[in-house]
Amino acid sequence: MHTAEVIGPDVVPPLQVQTWRIQPSIRGTLFDIDYQYRRLPLESENEWISLDYTDARLFARAGDTALEFKATVKNFWTGEVATTFKSVTVERLPDIQYTNVFPNPANGVIAISLPENFPKEPRNITVYSATGDKVFKFSTTENTFTTIDLRNLSNGLYIIIISAAKQVLHSSVILQR
Repeated sequence: MHTAEVIGPDVVPPLQVQTWRIQPSIRGTLFDIDYQYRRLPLESENEWISLDYTDARLFARAGDTALEFKATVKNFWTGEVATTFKSVTVERLPDIQYTNVFPNPANGVIAISLPENFPKEPRNITVYSATGDKVFKFSTTENTFTTIDLRNLSNGLYIIIISAAKQVLHSSVILQR
């Protein structure tokens, strides 16, 4: 029986793009191979989403607990069907707090207001595009107020994650010129 193997990480952090390769044990015109994935927890009973390529570039959302992959190989000659599953655990982020970003929408330069009780050690500020790509990262030790110049980014929605001492702040901003 011919199968397909899903190759990639078994545990992933949320909001970071990861790649999984789906490797069939055989290729040819007698075989139909279907690749699918879904996110857990499920919102409805059957949420499998088809993948068009053998390389799946996905990121786990903050609320995801796992990603599941399914590869189904069907032999047209014999009628045999083999299905392979892979479950990927999503690391749990610490409880997320929200912080203020202004102006929002912005034309490129934004200000971030941090809570007084947020750790003073170096703070890592990471900006992700709406597709999950990391587009900006830097560290700061400024107290409760910092600015970021995002003028080199195109218009759209961006997610901002600020972390220090296992505490995480979250915000989003819309760039609009």
